[in-house]
Amino acid sequence: MVISCPQPAADTDNTRNSTALGATNSHFVNPHGLHDEAHYTTVYDMYLIFQAALQEEMFMIIYLIYRQQFLFVK
Repeated sequence: MVISCPQPAADTDNTRNSTALGATNSHFVNPHGLHDEAHYTTVYDMYLIFQAALQEEMFMIIYLIYRQQFLFVK
């Protein structure tokens, strides 16, 4: 199942969600995060977003699997 929404709604949601985390110096214009000239953020905002992601169980599972694979390649 694929769930999508029109980009204007998604970019507003991403910016609203990041602002709720305290990331007030970021603006996202597409839902997937691929490069766009209109995106902007700060290192501190990315830190806040990452800290919130670490609280999500599924994110941690994916992160730990990726990290383990990376350690074996090295």
